[in-house]
Amino acid sequence: MLTTTPISRTLKIAGLVASVSLASLVVTPKANAATVLFSSTSSDSFSNLVTELNGTPKLTVSKYNPLAGETITKVLVSLSASLTSGGTITNTAAQAQTFTVGTFVDKYKLVPVAGAPAVLSTLNPFPSSPLIGKQEYSELAPNTPSGFGPFTINGSNSIAFTNAADIGQFLGSGNFSVAPFTSIFTGIAGGGGNVSTNITTLASATFTVEYQGEKPVPEPLTILGTLTAAGLGVAMKKFKSRQVA
Repeated sequence: MLTTTPISRTLKIAGLVASVSLASLVVTPKANAATVLFSSTSSDSFSNLVTELNGTPKLTVSKYNPLAGETITKVLVSLSASLTSGGTITNTAAQAQTFTVGTFVDKYKLVPVAGAPAVLSTLNPFPSSPLIGKQEYSELAPNTPSGFGPFTINGSNSIAFTNAADIGQFLGSGNFSVAPFTSIFTGIAGGGGNVSTNITTLASATFTVEYQGEKPVPEPLTILGTLTAAGLGVAMKKFKSRQVA
């Protein structure tokens, strides 16, 4: 229940003293204390690691330990990732060859490590076997390395948890981790099998958990006083009248 109390107060505007009724001063009872939204983020990442990745390096983030009065209403877990392929291609045939070389994502996933919230699923930032990049070579001379790329592909994935039971698994002290696994393959069309590749693929990833919630407004702000439109109108009218005089 909101309490509205008429109060007479002196308002000073540019040297003018006017008596204004604050009929809209609202006091919020403690039982219905006002709240404010907040968020807290924990993140870990790695950059430009040569594939293949087989569970390392692990990405570790913090659980959230709520302070008194705080309530977590949503946990957003997200992964952003990239793969970059580059290197050289060599025609090993005795004659010039025409062919196409491409690199593809066979697998890129972050798998929860033992001790991570049970509700957390494997995160995969890319759809099934996307192309990282491809390049065509026309009448490439024998035994002469030619550049490939570099080509980059970016991807992301996220999961939101709003159920109290799910959120509870992310709360408390300590950390939890996920482990990266990648698999990249190279495809060659043409060239009669006489094509040598020297391609390196680099992986990057950022793993983030964001905690969203609400907490009580600090005590001094739980009493909100506002001037009514009529009260302000009276004050400004008197102010203008004083200026004209």
